[in-house]
Amino acid sequence: RKLDVREEYREKIYIWEMKGFDTTSLKLLLDGDIGLLKEEYDNFIKKIERLIDLQKEFGALDTSDFPDEAMKIESMLFSPDHVDEIKEHLTAIENVHRIKESGKSFDTFIIGACNKNAVNIYKEQVLKNLGEKFNPFLIFGDKGTGKTRFLEAVYNDLINRDKSVKFSDLASKERISRLGDTEQYDVLLFDNFHHTFSAQDELRKKIFDSIQNFIKAGKAVICLLLPS
Repeated sequence: RKLDVREEYREKIYIWEMKGFDTTSLKLLLDGDIGLLKEEYDNFIKKIERLIDLQKEFGALDTSDFPDEAMKIESMLFSPDHVDEIKEHLTAIENVHRIKESGKSFDTFIIGACNKNAVNIYKEQVLKNLGEKFNPFLIFGDKGTGKTRFLEAVYNDLINRDKSVKFSDLASKERISRLGDTEQYDVLLFDNFHHTFSAQDELRKKIFDSIQNFIKAGKAVICLLLPS
């Protein structure tokens, strides 16, 4: 028998659902405007294609050091509405791998007028009294002064000292909202921390509460930000 257009979409959606993909957003449109249904179905297919690529990317990525992030990603791998969030998590893990593999350390770090105070305070105060002195350790600097390079050296230095470290680049509100759990880490490193001040009240409260709890637990927080 020949199906009408709406029934054809109903069957297509059912097939995707049987494959394990979340089709909730499409099913809500089945009895509505057919033009909108077609448009959203086309968008759904594009997201599915992205999801499949992200599934492959996730499968090839070593997530052994990121169990919580891996669990979050796995829970979203069949949800087309979470493709951007999945990509954010994957990018964060890839960035940490990049930092590790770069081998950036203080052995090769060029110390100059713009960073010598930060390096000295880190080595002589923060590191020797981790979680106690200069906590949080706030580092201000203009663009191009090597703040991120410094933070990458700090990350590798702490990892080599068997510390559990979470490196978060807060360059966008989306990344701030996806900060995730931090309790299992010894040290929090934040790049582009200044973006939190322009975030929504709820997001700003979330990150400051995390920092406050971290400090109360005697754990270290290091933040890089532009001068106000």
